[in-house]
Amino acid sequence: KRLKQLDNWILKQAYLVPNRIAVDDGKTQLTFAKLKQEVIKLSGQLKTADVLNGQRVAIMTSNSLSGYLLALAILGSNRSIVWINWRLSDEEIERQLKDSNPSMCLVEDKLWRDSFQKGFMKFSSLMRVPAANYQLVSEFHDEDVASIMYTSGTTGRPKGVMQTFGNHFASAVSSSLNLGLSAEDEWLCAVPIFHISGFSIMMRGLIYGMTIRLVSHFQPDNIDQI
Repeated sequence: KRLKQLDNWILKQAYLVPNRIAVDDGKTQLTFAKLKQEVIKLSGQLKTADVLNGQRVAIMTSNSLSGYLLALAILGSNRSIVWINWRLSDEEIERQLKDSNPSMCLVEDKLWRDSFQKGFMKFSSLMRVPAANYQLVSEFHDEDVASIMYTSGTTGRPKGVMQTFGNHFASAVSSSLNLGLSAEDEWLCAVPIFHISGFSIMMRGLIYGMTIRLVSHFQPDNIDQI
C-alpha cells in the first residue's frame, strides 16, 4: 500500500514564513527558521546519545520550551513520541514504558526522580553531548504513528492510543473549518502538551504556520496579560 506523503511541517514553515514567530514561552521567542535550526541540533544530539536506535522515544516534560523542541526533534527524526504523564506513579510509568518499549525516556530535569535509572535520561544530560550531523526527514507519512498517549477510557488499565500524522492533519483541518483561520491568529497553549489537547495545539501551530503561546498552566491574571 502506498502511503500518502505529507510535508514535514517544521521544514515547510521555515521555508514559507521563516521570520514568523513559531513559539513564545514568555521568555524566549523562536521564529520558524530558528525553530528548524534548534530541532536539527537536538536531533543530532539524540543521534549522538544513541536515543534514535529504536522507533519510539518517550518524553516526560512540563509545558517547557525544551520539552516542546525535543518533541519536535523526535518527530523530525522519523520517530514516534510516547508521551508520559509526569503525575503518574513510578509503577504506572514503568508499566507504560514496558508496554511501548521506547529506546529511551527523556525527562525534564525538574521532573527527575531518584527511582529513574536505566532507560531514563535528563534533558541536561542530553544537551551536554555534541550534535552529530543530522538531516530531518523531508516528509511525514499519513499512516505513520506520530504520538502515543495512554488512556484508560472507561475500564481497565491505560492503553496506548496511537495517533498518526494523518490523524493530526485531519484534526487541524477540521479545527480550521469549525473556527476559521487567519494569518494573524495565535494559539494559547495552557493545557499539558503530554495530553492530546496540548499536543494538538503544537501540531496545529506547525501545520498552520501559527504562533503558539506556551504557558505552564492556566492562571487568569497571567493569561490576561498575554
